[in-house]
Amino acid sequence: MEYNTGFVKLQQSSEQVSTTVEHADGQREQIVSRYLVGTDGSKSMVRQQSGLPLELTTLPDARLLQIDARLRWSRPVSYDQLWFFLFDNGFAGIVPLPHGYYRMFFCTSAAKIPDRQPTLAEMQSHLRAASGDPRAEFYEPQWFSQGQFQYGVANQFRAGRVFLAGDAAHATIPIGGQGMNTGVQDAFNLGWKLASVLQGRAHPDLLDSYSAERQRVRRELAADQVSNFNRLLHPSRLQKWVMTTLGPLVMKRQRSVELGRRDETQLAINYPASALNEDHLKGGLGAGERAPDAEVVSLGDSSTTTLFDLIYDGEWTVLAFDGGRGGSTLAALSAVVQPINALGWSVKARLVLANRKAPLGGALVNHVLLDLDRYAHEAYKVSQPTIYLIRPDGHVAFRARSDAAGSLLDYCKRWLRPVGVTG
Repeated sequence: MEYNTGFVKLQQSSEQVSTTVEHADGQREQIVSRYLVGTDGSKSMVRQQSGLPLELTTLPDARLLQIDARLRWSRPVSYDQLWFFLFDNGFAGIVPLPHGYYRMFFCTSAAKIPDRQPTLAEMQSHLRAASGDPRAEFYEPQWFSQGQFQYGVANQFRAGRVFLAGDAAHATIPIGGQGMNTGVQDAFNLGWKLASVLQGRAHPDLLDSYSAERQRVRRELAADQVSNFNRLLHPSRLQKWVMTTLGPLVMKRQRSVELGRRDETQLAINYPASALNEDHLKGGLGAGERAPDAEVVSLGDSSTTTLFDLIYDGEWTVLAFDGGRGGSTLAALSAVVQPINALGWSVKARLVLANRKAPLGGALVNHVLLDLDRYAHEAYKVSQPTIYLIRPDGHVAFRARSDAAGSLLDYCKRWLRPVGVTG
């Protein structure tokens, strides 16, 4: 990272991107790279110069006020707790910050709020009204902010050799605290694909999947955020009763409340329509879904490990489940595992066995994971011998029966390359 350096312009060809930057002393420098990723925020110049439009929609009937200041009030001061308040036509929250400061966000009807920066007295009045604490007060303010909510998603996250990620690719409504998470997930999705291509481990076509996968996720998330926002700002009678009556009772028991249809943690995100998916089975855990974790035992050294420890190391992973079978099933799965491990791709393969009675020996022992209590089989919803290919980001790419070694090899040849082959 280089501070005090600004982006000026970019030019790209079929082979590279030339980026001009300006340093603090006014000197300009030209940087040539194979790819460029724009993460330069909602007003991204990279996006604008790449011809990737982002149309923003404003929520016209709501205005947000914020303040960072020290806080005195009648509630306990705690730096590991936040407070959320609901009131007619609005909501407010108090979030602890470093060094003894707090941030308050206050949202209500735009018709009730002047279109200007709030004053300390105004924010203190809002604090007292929202919290029901007539003694609450802010002091030593550091920052004020006001504005309206906007959201939108760029029509593409890629133009040639230029990519967008984070706020450069989409504007987020601050409902559920998902803005940073979704930007990090953009970077992770793109990061492993770029690394694979640049290291010669994957075909460049792999990069085409980034925009399609992340844009769909972001559009669905935006729709949920708008729905959640409207539910908070303009709740129905039933919704208001649930939030004001049952909500506090639930939260006092230290349980969480989902505001919308989707998982607010974004751990349930999947890519069902990805071009990387190939699924030869129906039902169960399918291609595009996030692979689950489970404890297993490595047969080679009898150590306990987890599937996540195996999956999240930058490589593709083949998991060949025996479904509790033995005999010919083990032979068929071995015909998958051994070639994959020997091909020179950045792919590793493991047998996941619920049947310990099957004969094992030689080098295959070091590629076996024991699942005698079927925790991994149940997590993957496997009852028959099944092959899974897991992407480096933990999503299922390929699924088939145990006799589909040829289909798996064809898949790998289409997307991957032996290590060291570039182009």
